Amino acid sequence: MVSVFFYYLAFFQQLTIQIDELGVHFQAPLSWARWQHIPWQEIDRLYVREIALFGEYPKGPLGMRQGPNGFAYVPMMGLFGLQIEKTTGVRYLLGTQQPDPPRAYLLNRQATNAVSAA
Repeated sequence: MVSVFFYYLAFFQQLTIQIDELGVHFQAPLSWARWQHIPWQEIDRLYVREIALFGEYPKGPLGMRQGPNGFAYVPMMGLFGLQIEKTTGVRYLLGTQQPDPPRAYLLNRQATNAVSAA
């Protein structure tokens, strides 16, 4: 019974990420986890990149990792992550198996919120 529980935790984790007009929202797959919110005013850079966790973030339990200046949540599966760099210098790396929807949203947001050069 215990081994089935750990198998579930290791392979069926799902991180929920939403990007909208208010900012970036994410929730860890644990039942006690609350939605975390990062407003656009606090975000310096936001982009999708390949994950290279070995040496970047120390290993932690259940896919959660804490580094010197940031936090990463990367389940066992997935090769890409949504990198969030806040204006305070704190970084978040949220793993995803589907990098195209966040990329498309960010490209559309960049096109609609273009800043004209003066």
